Amino acid sequence: MGNCCTTAESAKNEEAISQLKAEKDDSDAETEDDDDDYVEDLPPPAAYLKKGPRSSVSAEAYGDWNKKTTTYTPPFYQKPPETEQRLKAALAKSFMFNSLDEKDLKAVIGAFRQVDKNPGDIVIQQGDTDAKELFMLEKGELHVF
Repeated sequence: MGNCCTTAESAKNEEAISQLKAEKDDSDAETEDDDDDYVEDLPPPAAYLKKGPRSSVSAEAYGDWNKKTTTYTPPFYQKPPETEQRLKAALAKSFMFNSLDEKDLKAVIGAFRQVDKNPGDIVIQQGDTDAKELFMLEKGELHVF
């Protein structure tokens, strides 16, 4: 009887071993399949290789519809010289204005006008389609959200 049980157990063990081998073979096949998924870099098309460097790039449009107008006159609001100096010092710290030449900087400073606001007033609101002003805060605080 001992042989009968041993034979049954051996059969079960052999079946389990063959099942493990089959699973291992499946995982090896998947690994091999994964290797096939990699595509090496393709060489550039022949037409691309024959091209030389770019001859020119233009970002400015030319033609009748892109004529510069000289009729624009920026607004000018009179202010005391000390106010102009404060504005000039503040604008010198700004990346948008610190590279302007003296003539253009004077035009920007001249276009500033003082606007006093009360606590709780809305200065500017996100999504305004008619927002045409730039604000510089001299004193006080704004809540931004």
